[in-house]
Amino acid sequence: MYNCLTDFKVCFEVTHHGPWLDKPTFFIEIGSDERKWGSIEAADILSRVLLDIESNEYCSAVGVAGGHYAPRFTEIALKFKINFGHMIPNYHIEGSSDEDIIRMIGDACSASDTKLVYMHRKSLKSPEEKRISDLAVSAGFELISSSCLEPISGN
Repeated sequence: MYNCLTDFKVCFEVTHHGPWLDKPTFFIEIGSDERKWGSIEAADILSRVLLDIESNEYCSAVGVAGGHYAPRFTEIALKFKINFGHMIPNYHIEGSSDEDIIRMIGDACSASDTKLVYMHRKSLKSPEEKRISDLAVSAGFELISSSCLEPISGN
């Protein structure tokens, strides 16, 4: 186990950086504020993790709903054989038209090379969850849940 730093929490953040890039890219931050940014120990752990990354053949999905930090998607990725591409938070969905939601999901799925959508249902009110689910399915995307995912060995 790499993370022996008790004052750090490992968690995905939703898609929010730019500009648009043509190559697959991900951003990694050490901490959320200046107090953590200069941690040499955290940078060392992060560099070892990056050097040890191995490719996998897990399915990829776009995460939909939740907040700026995405502990639910992080938990799912650590327990099940799934990769997450882009993640669309509630604050991008709220107040958006049906067409905009379909476009956001479509753009995220296209950039993530997937048709699978994993929704953080508990972060949405029931009518909004149904609306987004129906829109995603009507646009040709497949909704998945943790019950249809294969656990990672040892979990």
